[in-house]
Amino acid sequence: EATIEELLGFARIARSLGMLRLEPALAKARNPFLRQVLALALAAKNREEFRAALETMLRVRERQGELDARVLETAGGFAPTIGVLGTVVGLIDALRHFSDLGTVSASVGTAFISTLYGLALSNLALLPAAHRIRSSGEEGSQADQLIAEGCLGIYDTVHPTMLRDRLK
Repeated sequence: EATIEELLGFARIARSLGMLRLEPALAKARNPFLRQVLALALAAKNREEFRAALETMLRVRERQGELDARVLETAGGFAPTIGVLGTVVGLIDALRHFSDLGTVSASVGTAFISTLYGLALSNLALLPAAHRIRSSGEEGSQADQLIAEGCLGIYDTVHPTMLRDRLK
């Protein structure tokens, strides 16, 4: 709602005073992406150039969030495997001391702890963090699309009331 109101303020300036009057007001934009898109609108030669550049910016921002989530998901997939490798190494060490049963039982317990650590790291930290990043990216993408649609309306000097309806 606050972003819509901010967009409508810029729309009023552009509609009544012209697009070039937005330039001094850009510094007051609270959202950095909004400031960047409005600056792009001022620099664009025509609507098609502005729209194409805007779509590219949106795609790049979406891909970055997705890339961050994939890195954590990949790490979450490998963590249990590394834990199992730790278990295998621990079991090999336990078999070396097979003649002393006290040492063997302690070594086996320690060996299986690495699997537990790998599973815990994956399921309690890495995968939930990837999910949060992906969810946050989707919310950010929706906000970015709202800003893009609003700025296209500002560029087209759509009446603020009509722009409000479009954005809602």
